Amino acid sequence: MGCGIIFKLTPTTTGQWTEAVLHHFSGATDGGNPGAGLVRDSAGNLYGTSAFGGSGNAGTVYKLSHTSTGWKLTVLHAFAGAADGVNPLCPLAFDSLGNLYGTAYNGGTKGVGIVFKLLPQTTGAWKEQILHTFLGGPTDGAHPFSGGVTLDRSGNVYGSTFMGGPAGSNGGTVFKLTAAKGYAETTLHDFSISDPEGDFINGSLLFDTKGNLWGTSAYGVFELTPGLTGWTETVFWGLNKNQFPSADGRIFRAPVYMDAQGNLYGTTLWGGEAGNTTGGVAFKLIP
Repeated sequence: MGCGIIFKLTPTTTGQWTEAVLHHFSGATDGGNPGAGLVRDSAGNLYGTSAFGGSGNAGTVYKLSHTSTGWKLTVLHAFAGAADGVNPLCPLAFDSLGNLYGTAYNGGTKGVGIVFKLLPQTTGAWKEQILHTFLGGPTDGAHPFSGGVTLDRSGNVYGSTFMGGPAGSNGGTVFKLTAAKGYAETTLHDFSISDPEGDFINGSLLFDTKGNLWGTSAYGVFELTPGLTGWTETVFWGLNKNQFPSADGRIFRAPVYMDAQGNLYGTTLWGGEAGNTTGGVAFKLIP
């Protein structure tokens, strides 16, 4: 069918891994083109998004449940398009109450994306709440890409946009939606093509143990540190925008992960050592 699959890899005693396909997407009511990772609840159910398909052909949020006869996919929300959101490209995030959060790349009243929340109902259905509709530059970010959102302990929602920005540079933003204020938006940082870490923000944001936010743009790894007067950006690794291909990597498209020692791990889409300059690299940043 060519619309994507969900798969499972199981290790064997020989050191090899065997693949099992849990679901074939049809591109119709069950969705199509699942481009983001999955999240799992305490019962082992899997949740994700598809960029297309569904009853409105604007993407879906789905649940994959393990039953006695195999894995069953249930569509929790089919985006209707327009103001409802179009093309969710992100992984989802759970809060402590079991609500799901995510973003849609397109749609909203301005057509440049939304942040949404899905609330489980006693009937078994899920209800969508639109937390923020992006306005685009020069007043707001535009097009939340593949990163999804991150929640803090107070239920505030953090994320990034691929484009837009209050400064009009169209390089993307990092934003916060404050739960106690009706999810009012604050732009924490406005990226510009003149910034050393570049523009076009990719991947989810990561909180460290000190409350700092880490993320990736197209050409750099950055940290945002909260302070009394706002958030301060520090660039920890920037790739050379003008060098292609690049031996140490080029174009970040995924988030970074941190271990207990504070080391950061990630990947780049392109770049690499001589002879493999378009294959991408996996890297470790050591503080």
